[in-house]
Amino acid sequence: MKVFRTLTAIALAIPLLAQAQFFRADTATTGSQFSALYEVNNAIDGSGLPPGFGPSSLHAAYAPSNHWTTLAGAIANNTAWAEFSFNTAKTLDTFYLWNHQSNGGISANLHYAVTQFDLIFKDGSNNTIGSVLDVAAVGGPGQSAAQTFTFAQMSGVRTVRFVIDKNSAPANITGLRYTGVAEVGFGLSVTPVPEPSTWALLRAGLALVAGIARRRRSA
Repeated sequence: MKVFRTLTAIALAIPLLAQAQFFRADTATTGSQFSALYEVNNAIDGSGLPPGFGPSSLHAAYAPSNHWTTLAGAIANNTAWAEFSFNTAKTLDTFYLWNHQSNGGISANLHYAVTQFDLIFKDGSNNTIGSVLDVAAVGGPGQSAAQTFTFAQMSGVRTVRFVIDKNSAPANITGLRYTGVAEVGFGLSVTPVPEPSTWALLRAGLALVAGIARRRRSA
C-alpha cells in the first residue's frame, strides 16, 4: 500500500500543459494612419511592450512609433479599420486589445481610445467565415493593461478585420476624431491535458501497481 500511495502523489503533482495560447499577427494593413511614426505595424510589433510580452503585460505611454493612430475623421470616413493576418491558419476564441492611451502632449485630445468595434474573420481565400459585431470596449487615457474579449471558437482564420465603430470623443470634437490602438493580440483557450511524459509515467505507475497486486494475490 505504501508504494501505491507514493505513485498516486507523484501522478497528481505532475504539471499540466498551459491553459491558453497567445498569437501575434504576422502582417497588418489599414485604411488610415496618421504618418509613418503612427503606422498600423505598431499595433502588432510589440513596440511599447516588454520582450516576450503576453496578455498580462502593460503597455508604455503613447509616444511616436508605439501606437497606431489614424487620420482625423477616419471613423466618419469608414477608414478606421485594420486587417491583421497570419502566415498560417489559426483557431481563435480570444481578442486582446491594448487601447489607445491618448496621454501626454502628443494627442490633440484625450479621446482616441476605441469604445466600440467589430471583428470580421476571413479564411485564406478572403471569404468571411464569421464575425463579432458591436463589441463594447473601455475607452479613456492611460489604460496600460490589455482588455480581453472572448467569442465562439473560429477555425481556419487567416485574417481578422478590426473595424472601429466609435471612440470616446464627445460630439463637440468630431472634427478632431483621431483614433487607433496601442497593440492587439489573439488567443485560444484550451483544456489542460497531461504532457506525453506524464502519460508515460502514469502508465508505468499503473503497471507497477497491477504487478504488486498480482503478486499479493498469488502469495
